[in-house]
Amino acid sequence: MLPRGHDFKWNLHRLASAWQVWIESKCRLAEIPPEYGLRPFLSSPTLPLGIMNDIPSAVVNNLIALGSLDDGPSAKQDQLLARLKPFDKVNRLGWNPWNEVADALAEDDLKNLVRGLAIADSQAHWCGGSVAGVIWAFRRYEARFPDNAPELADWVLARSENPFVPFGRMRAGSRSIAEFKSYLSAKARRHDQSEQDQKDARQHKRIRAAVRRRLDEERHVLQAAHSQSRAVLISQLSGLPAKDRLEHIAWDDLHSLAFYPASFAKVDRQSFDQLDDGTRKRLLDKLAARRKGAWKKLQGQLVINRPEPSSCR
Repeated sequence: MLPRGHDFKWNLHRLASAWQVWIESKCRLAEIPPEYGLRPFLSSPTLPLGIMNDIPSAVVNNLIALGSLDDGPSAKQDQLLARLKPFDKVNRLGWNPWNEVADALAEDDLKNLVRGLAIADSQAHWCGGSVAGVIWAFRRYEARFPDNAPELADWVLARSENPFVPFGRMRAGSRSIAEFKSYLSAKARRHDQSEQDQKDARQHKRIRAAVRRRLDEERHVLQAAHSQSRAVLISQLSGLPAKDRLEHIAWDDLHSLAFYPASFAKVDRQSFDQLDDGTRKRLLDKLAARRKGAWKKLQGQLVINRPEPSSCR
């Protein structure tokens, strides 16, 4: 059960104190410079949700100076990078503090800030990735000075190794605005093609289902018609003498013996002997193909009871 009244507030205040001690110990281990310190928060009776660190003005000035240098290594650049290296955490503060800084700068200073952040991100090995400060600074520059933003983007794209700079999204190795637009166009085409392929696949699935349904209906109709026609034929043959049925079966090249009921195989020797030689041979050939059942039994009876041909003396 949670404590009530004054005890609860006192425990909450103690928890806030312990949290600040833990944060300060982590900052000392990370060697954060004193001027980059934490804002006090214990004056508040409730526990804060987070801490916002300001960007030191010296860091901003050094970044602007770094961005104003000519391309290529120089002693001045090395000096500025050495000063900036301990402040790599400012590269992961998010958009709000960088927006405040960017909105307070003139165009040239803001452009140099973007350039300086791009250089520091790559050469001072600041860890920023998709939240690097150069992304937020460039977005403010693009919003305030859209006509000049493409030129600055080309400069950053040609020099930065961060795959998310300066647009905050993957650029797939693009080194210019033209290459980036080409990449986006190709990506959009692939996306559209994928969407179309998925749409076509869903449509084809519906078509195949409809085709299967119609074919099933056709098969049922054909099966019903086949069963009905067989019943009519069997009925007709059932009314014939055994000899006539055997003749029909012998000369039926459409149906196998399995088509006919087993009762048709129950015939006497006399009915078989009434058949002409050609019909008897065809019937025996059909019977020879059977391996079991009534027709196989009939075949055995006919072979056993076959009369021996008379010999001439």
